[in-house]
Formats: sequence, C-alpha cells, structure tokens
Amino acid sequence: MVLKKCQSNQNDYIVFDEYNVKIAEKIIDYKLHDQPEKRENSIIQIFANENNDDQNDWIASFLFDDQSKQFLFY
Repeated sequence: MVLKKCQSNQNDYIVFDEYNVKIAEKIIDYKLHDQPEKRENSIIQIFANENNDDQNDWIASFLFDDQSKQFLFY
C-alpha cells in the first residue's frame, strides 16, 4: 500500500462528527490505554481522508515528552 504524504492546507478543513471522534478516541486508547500521564503530556495528531464518504484510512502521530515520535495506521 502506498500512502500519500499528509499535507495540511490552510484553506481546507475537515469537520469531525461524533463518529469521527469515536474513531479518534479508539486510536488514542489503543496506543495509550494504560498510560494516562503519557496521554495527557503527548501531542497527538490524527489524519483522515478528506473525503467524508471514504474515511477508511487513518494515521495518528504521537509526539512524547522525550521527543520520540511514533505513528499508528488504523
């Protein structure tokens, strides 16, 4: 599978609905379910396809206090 590089466009915004928020929470809980302090102190970015009808692929970026970075594909 080939993933295109995620690029944010200042003029385009994706509005997350309740379903999207649940998926984002599942992703965060999967990665940091037993680490509440790490969850609190990490920078988490979650990206989804901009086409609302085709949001099957999600990528999460986790930046931790020690400046290590991990990615999760969902």
